Amino acid sequence: MAELTAEHLIYLLYTKAYAKDTEADTLTKGDIRSYLPDEHKGKAEKIYGDLKEQGLIELKTKDGKTKDSKGKALTKDGRFSLTGEGNQVLVNNLTTTDYDFTSSRSYKVLSTALTCLLSHIKETGKTHPQTRQTEEITFEEFQEKFKALYFEERRQQELRGAVAIYSQKLLQKFAEQNSISQNKLSQYFDLLKMNRKIFTVTEKEHELMEWAE
Repeated sequence: MAELTAEHLIYLLYTKAYAKDTEADTLTKGDIRSYLPDEHKGKAEKIYGDLKEQGLIELKTKDGKTKDSKGKALTKDGRFSLTGEGNQVLVNNLTTTDYDFTSSRSYKVLSTALTCLLSHIKETGKTHPQTRQTEEITFEEFQEKFKALYFEERRQQELRGAVAIYSQKLLQKFAEQNSISQNKLSQYFDLLKMNRKIFTVTEKEHELMEWAE
């Protein structure tokens, strides 16, 4: 996915923002140049060429078509809009840029930037459900999974001929495999002790544990 300079990012953002209320969501180079911040107007033509070459914007007719009456791709510069890739690149770069968009006096631009960021957050939530609250695991789930992890660890150690299961190492391993906070992990482990599900003993400053069978 392409990384954009601030000026390229701004050009894409302004295109998306101001194309919303136009014919087929398209604009001309003159339209965009008039909307851009003064410091970027002088480079508008070059930025347009760069984005077009990267496939981030595409030529379109007033009715939104990308080909002429003969079915050939448009070649004469006229109206244009962001491509699907252009939209994705815009969203991705907005999440990492340090450009201060709050300096913009345009409500359209700020609203569009916010919409893009919210879209990214929603998509991230769908594809990475593990980002939900880490405290969601219940004590019953913890007990069942921790017990299974304990006996798997003991089985492997028995095959090696010696069994010594350290509490902290097993807890660390559990935390790496499950979504749980350190505070909740300690709380649930203490509950196992109180309920006499496990027994512990400290040897040489290290706590060993054994499941009550």
